[in-house]
Amino acid sequence: MKKREEWKKTFTKIMIGQSISLITSSIVQCAIIWYITYETNSAFWLSLSTLIGFLPQGILGLFIGSFIDRNNRKRIMIYSDSFIAFVSLIMVIYGFFNNLPIWLIFICLGLRSVGAAFHSPSLQASIPLIVPEESMLQYSGYSQSLQSLSLIISPAIAALLYGKMNLSYIILLDVIGTIIAVFTLLISNIPNPRIESQQKENFLNETKQGLKLIVNNKLVRYIFIIITIYTLLYMPISSLFPLMTVSYFEKTTFHAGVVETVFAIGMLIGGFILANTKLFRNKRKNMIISILIMGIAIFISGIVTKNMYWIFVILSFIMGFSGPITQGTITTVFAEQIDPNYLGRLYSNYMSLTVLIMPIGLLISGSLADVVKINNWFLITGMLVMTISTYMITNKISFDKEKQ
Repeated sequence: MKKREEWKKTFTKIMIGQSISLITSSIVQCAIIWYITYETNSAFWLSLSTLIGFLPQGILGLFIGSFIDRNNRKRIMIYSDSFIAFVSLIMVIYGFFNNLPIWLIFICLGLRSVGAAFHSPSLQASIPLIVPEESMLQYSGYSQSLQSLSLIISPAIAALLYGKMNLSYIILLDVIGTIIAVFTLLISNIPNPRIESQQKENFLNETKQGLKLIVNNKLVRYIFIIITIYTLLYMPISSLFPLMTVSYFEKTTFHAGVVETVFAIGMLIGGFILANTKLFRNKRKNMIISILIMGIAIFISGIVTKNMYWIFVILSFIMGFSGPITQGTITTVFAEQIDPNYLGRLYSNYMSLTVLIMPIGLLISGSLADVVKINNWFLITGMLVMTISTYMITNKISFDKEKQ
């Protein structure tokens, strides 16, 4: 009983620190987007900032998984968090004396992305070392809920602060949030997996080994294929919500904000229900149903008329609700299927896949949505997403196999 309470305390401490850091980082992200918008009034510079903020993480993730698996994951998280705080502090100090130039913001965004490349998979790979396997699905739900909470409150806090204080002071909040995250890691005991023999590392070979984890495990390979296609379709749709609201429904930016907030509330509730009920214990059904619900909601969004904005708001809630169920299930399956010693490699590859596929999806979606009209693109995408769930229904692969 005592051992059980200990891992719960450890998980809680780490998640509190990470949640505070995530919220402050999200606030800064919103503020930086607005700053670039007002300084440049250019969609190009906004798109470039997004690319710079994600591309280093996507590329590095292909190669650093073996480094994470070979080393103390707690230390990697502490060092990477500290590096991110240091980079943010550079912007804070510079901003106290001068207006922050766009070039400096871009450099710092890229460097923060490098830190995130080490931190995010280390955190994901550490959770299965803390949480027992039978509780992974539940606590994945809690983790998804905390992420959703940051999406709900961060834009509101950012909007409140941006008009009243210098950007440097807002960035300072992120420094403080990161320090809190480091402190909670320092006082937490994270078990270490078996460290591989300290032979000379060949990152190219070990990258190949990380990819073999995906290829050689039938279930993991299957999920990677499904999620690659799903991410290619779904991720761009979420970025088109504001355009759908303003262009198709002819509403204001306020109404676009309502859609984003309701979507995040749906994510919060979806993660909470995943964690606290037994409705989603069957992992195969979880993915099939959640992807199907997502597809239906996107499809209906494409056929509602221009005077049905509030129907779109409800559909946005449904889309948000289904997301954590899909993601929480994937996290649990990976933890069950792969030896903890190799989870760093798996999660870094998974995160790289997500990050690198996003710009491809955005490019395709942005181009085609202009040609076929935004509402028709929602309709087409919804049909394609539903096709994924239909394929999964016909494929009888088990989600409950032993580690391979």
